[in-house]
Parts: sequence; structure tokens; C-alpha cells
Amino acid sequence: MMKYTEYPSMKFLTDFDGTLPNIQQEYQFICDFLARRVAECGIDKKLFEALNKTAWEHIDLETEKHGWIYNGRISAYCDEDLFMNVSASMQLLDDWMDAAHPAVAEIADKMRNARLSFVELTEEAHGAMNLEPLSAFNTPEPEVINAIRILLDRDCEIVVASNSPASRIIPKFEHVGLKPVDHDDNPSARFRIRGNAGKFILGDNPK
Repeated sequence: MMKYTEYPSMKFLTDFDGTLPNIQQEYQFICDFLARRVAECGIDKKLFEALNKTAWEHIDLETEKHGWIYNGRISAYCDEDLFMNVSASMQLLDDWMDAAHPAVAEIADKMRNARLSFVELTEEAHGAMNLEPLSAFNTPEPEVINAIRILLDRDCEIVVASNSPASRIIPKFEHVGLKPVDHDDNPSARFRIRGNAGKFILGDNPK
């Protein structure tokens, strides 16, 4: 039987947010932030939750038509992870606002007066999450740390591709004792961060 050291090394490509930290905790942060922000606009929390439920009942009927929209096309589908759940429902609420849909009639004036869209609030929420102090909340989970160490011991290559700058992701690994480098500084490093990856950008040919 061959030892693992006799096998060719492998490359592992992964995202960071929603993948290596605890996505349930991140998702709850986003939901709580959105609830607080809409409350500041004068929208009751229970009403907002009911609107989300209505939006998801609609989305569930045609999941292939909802998700993270970039340049009018779906870049990631609504059921890919919890972040996409939020993106899809907030996008739909904005679409209903634009169409004067009766489902959002009770909140339309308040959102317009605040000059906010639900998608903008989602972006605010992600920005706020990124400003949280480093802790177990926003750094890799213990199982991830252990797996990365094992893979590096076996001479594997690990590339973390994130839409965020590498300068924001690297400290999250350093906080748990891991030492990746910026891809721009060393594109051949075995453990590196590919920041500003633009994974949401689609090609020109939709087929």
C-alpha cells in the first residue's frame, strides 16, 4: 500500500465566508442586523419576518429563478447556502417594491422615506459582520483548522478564493494560528488567499 507521501499533491480550492467559519452564526448575525435596521425605518419586526416568510413561499415555487443577481443574471442560486437565502429574499422584496406589489404595500412608504433598498441593507449587514472583532464567530472552525494543518502536512496546496480583499481574510487565519499568504505576493505558495476574486462575475455568454 502506498503511503500518502507517495501520492501527487492535490490542490484544494475553497471560499471563506459561509464556508470555513460557522455559517449558522454568520446567518443569524445578518438576520438580526436586518431586523434592527428595518426597525429603525419604522417597520415592525414581526411584519418584516412575515414578509420574509411570504417571499420564501414565493421563491420555493421557482427556486431556479431566484438568487444573487449580478447584471440581471443569477450568479448563485437561492438554495446554495444561507447567505444566498437572504440575498434571494431581499432581492425579491426589492422587486416587489419596484412593482408596487400588494405584499409590500404596508412598508413601501417607510422604505422609500429611508431611501434604502433591501439589497443595500444586506450589503450593510455583511459590512458590519466584517467589522466584528476577531473571535470564534468569524474565524475558521476547529475542524477546519485541523483539516488545513493535515493537508499542509501532506504537501497539499490550499487556495482560498474570496470576494473580500486578502488583507481582510489573512488575519482571520492568523487569529487561529495559520499562516496563509496573499496570492498577489506569492502565487506559488502552498497556502494562499486569492482576494477580490469576483466569483459573482459571469461570462458574456449566458449559455
